[in-house]
Amino acid sequence: MNTALRSSALLVLVISVGCQQGGVFNENSSGKYKTKLESGLAFFDAGQYPEALADLTAALEAAEALGDNAKAVVALQNLASLASRQGNNAEAKTHAAKAAELLAKESSDDPFLTAAVHLQLGKAAMHQADFTTALQSLDKAVAGFEKASNAQSDHFDALLTKGMLFQVMGKHAEAQAAYKKAVEFERGRRKIGEDTHELAAAFCEMGRDAVEAGDLDGANQALDRANKILRTLRMLNKDVTSTTKPIESWVAANVAWLLHHQSQPIRLSPVYVEALKNFEKIGRPGRETAFLHREYARLLFEEQKLPESEVELKRALALCHTFYSQNHPELAKTLDVYAKLLDATSRREEATEARNKSKAIMASIQQSKSSDTTKQQVNAQ
Repeated sequence: MNTALRSSALLVLVISVGCQQGGVFNENSSGKYKTKLESGLAFFDAGQYPEALADLTAALEAAEALGDNAKAVVALQNLASLASRQGNNAEAKTHAAKAAELLAKESSDDPFLTAAVHLQLGKAAMHQADFTTALQSLDKAVAGFEKASNAQSDHFDALLTKGMLFQVMGKHAEAQAAYKKAVEFERGRRKIGEDTHELAAAFCEMGRDAVEAGDLDGANQALDRANKILRTLRMLNKDVTSTTKPIESWVAANVAWLLHHQSQPIRLSPVYVEALKNFEKIGRPGRETAFLHREYARLLFEEQKLPESEVELKRALALCHTFYSQNHPELAKTLDVYAKLLDATSRREEATEARNKSKAIMASIQQSKSSDTTKQQVNAQ
């Protein structure tokens, strides 16, 4: 699972920068910047997103009036994080790209700020199927967090996201290598033998990628490892509410997904229902919920519960259209399942349209992969 960068860390950063500049907060625009940034982040953390948007936008305007790029970058990064939290990755990418552009104009002596911006841009670009920008940004994020102090959790996040990027691109060998690097990094910063939810998340994503690559034995090993880690954490923490946590639901749903691929005679629908219920409580539409609705719909389809399947597929499609770009492989996968449902309900023209859209998206992804391979071969010569 992917986590958003904590905005409060950037608030501390920008206040310290402002103080170092000789009391600029005493001036009108500077005072407005500080006040609006603080209130915007408070609204953000409280889940009051319209109010957060208004105040963070005002903070950005104040920074622009000051001509202070460092302050503008912080406001833009938090606007990007706010958009991402609400599942609007197109807007998140716009804000993060502008922040990265400002950083490029002048050298920053803070590797954390640079890395934070590029991590945000990498995530948003990945969900918008701009894979070149995503990879470049994530590489910069990893490099920045390596230099920054007290940024180990963000460093792990960048490594994990890089694995997700390779996975969605269909580069499974690279994805597995990236996930293993994330695991090694997480283990390296903990006590020997210590289990963490971050480790469980990395093994879960490793298992997901193995399923997509057709390596069901590898997937079983990785997901079994994730489950054992969660079981150990439950025992150590005596956490009776752990089953409602997103990571628990995510691992359980992906185990169900694997069992489905293995054609195991087990009733799996309740796992998806419970996972969806838990994710809906969080109120953050995105990658996980789109996947859960689609795979639950697939099960319902195979059980010949066609009306119920269509409801879930339409929910999945609605999420894909808002969370992803119109040329994202996750949208293509969902359209392909929807085409099968339309065929089964005698809507041939609609089925053909959905299937053709799916094929066009996947063809463009394949063309991009071929182009990347050609460039790598030329560079190697």
